[in-house]
Amino acid sequence: MQAMLNYAMGILAARMTRVVIVRGLDASFGFLHDGRKPGRLSLVWDCVEVFRPKLVQAVFGLVDGRAFKKSEFGVFSKKTVGLLPPLAREVAEVSVKTTPLRDMVKVVDWLVGLL
Repeated sequence: MQAMLNYAMGILAARMTRVVIVRGLDASFGFLHDGRKPGRLSLVWDCVEVFRPKLVQAVFGLVDGRAFKKSEFGVFSKKTVGLLPPLAREVAEVSVKTTPLRDMVKVVDWLVGLL
């Protein structure tokens, strides 16, 4: 379950990074997440937090009543579990469907208005 949540959030963060940059903002200058770590996209993760509850609910909806196969997951370096391509595509689709681009732009614009 955590692998699916992490993947969905990663998809959202990648898309949100583009929105933040297109709006001409510094993706590393956040206010909720610590921006002192080099390379951390703090503002992006601040924006992602707005969508977290809705995305978690959508991923839980995806797994509700579903039996997964071991073949849908892979064990990678350091014994971490990840999604293999068919399941990864399905989770990515849920992430994109749950967080429309227009809503992401509204959140970034709203946050900019607050700063």
